[in-house]
Amino acid sequence: MTAKVVRIIMILLTVFIASIVLPDFYKTSFRRNVKYVSLNYSEVTKQFVIWGLKDGVLLDTLGNEYSRQEYERMVPFSSMPQLLKRNEFPDTVAGVPVTPQLVAENNYRHIVNLTERGRYYAMSPLVHGGTDRVGYIYTNDMMRVNRNGIEFYNCEDGRVDKEKSALFDQELRKLGYCPPAKKLYGRSATGYKRDDGLFFVDSKDQLFQVRYHAYKPDCRKIELPDQIKLRRVECEPDHPEVVAYLFGDNNGVYILTVDNQIIKLDLDEFNYDQFKVFDVMGNLFYHMISIQKDGYEKLYIFDRDYKLLDKYGVHSDVYEESAAGVVEGFLFPFVTSTYSYINGYYISSDGQPFVKFIWLNLVLAGVLLYIKRRKGLNVKNPFHIIDLFMVVAFGVFGFISVLIYPIRK
Repeated sequence: MTAKVVRIIMILLTVFIASIVLPDFYKTSFRRNVKYVSLNYSEVTKQFVIWGLKDGVLLDTLGNEYSRQEYERMVPFSSMPQLLKRNEFPDTVAGVPVTPQLVAENNYRHIVNLTERGRYYAMSPLVHGGTDRVGYIYTNDMMRVNRNGIEFYNCEDGRVDKEKSALFDQELRKLGYCPPAKKLYGRSATGYKRDDGLFFVDSKDQLFQVRYHAYKPDCRKIELPDQIKLRRVECEPDHPEVVAYLFGDNNGVYILTVDNQIIKLDLDEFNYDQFKVFDVMGNLFYHMISIQKDGYEKLYIFDRDYKLLDKYGVHSDVYEESAAGVVEGFLFPFVTSTYSYINGYYISSDGQPFVKFIWLNLVLAGVLLYIKRRKGLNVKNPFHIIDLFMVVAFGVFGFISVLIYPIRK
């Protein structure tokens, strides 16, 4: 009896694992057949160029077709290595003299994954910029913000540095800081050209920046426009002009510049909860921002002062609407996904409509019943009935699991 109960537990465990592995394998096999469509903007023709709508060629918004080499000449800044290899890199672009060094100095890209996957440890290093040396160095502690205020935790002796913590806490309270603070943001590291320190939002949704220089705290409060509450701060320590991108609860996106300006970007369709990718690119002429979600991308073109010049959106195929995606709904009763987010590891299951998968489940249950009868088994036995129920409930996952663990006599 015990062995049969253990068998049922093993079947359920296998169902769970199969609900992760089988749908993922299925998508890997068929998702590649869905056309990927992407956008770029030509510095030469001042037109959007679309890749993926037609096999082997690229199209612009006027319907003109281009080969791969023609396309690379249309976007010399992003295709510079290929053009240099063919000795086709131009001396001027749109009448402006250019060199590879000038282009490289002005090209940048920052991809923001809006799903925020990755672990969040609530502690970050705050590097120190001293007066006795060039550059930045790590200290022996990590900074955290909690209900006690600002705390520096010494990693060597496992204790809070109360003196240093109080020093920062006093400076921040003078600025109106009200604990407890929310999540820390920033990339405080010695390898960046500029130290922007760390950012956090307090209990009153006020934004603060904290830096450490010459053994003294360098703190400031950043006044937010439009009475917004921040959902996220995405830092940009290597950009010569941008300190951070601020995502507000009003679906507005703002740029915090090195000269302490806050500029709102004109992104008419952006929605933090609907879009998955916020892709920032730039070159000698433009800042370009691409917002993306399943089946849709929109590209915004800004001048060097972030004034909107042009925008264009393009729809593409969605896997869930393809033949393989529709069939998936009939094959799998539910799909289990695992995610590593900033604040931990999550497992979630998404179920399909009952009217889709139940027919295949009943067919598989009939096949299992036929197999058991062919083997001369007593199908009225409670454990054989449980097997049939597993298949009806879990479909292909239950069918495979029951066959893996046959009932022992």
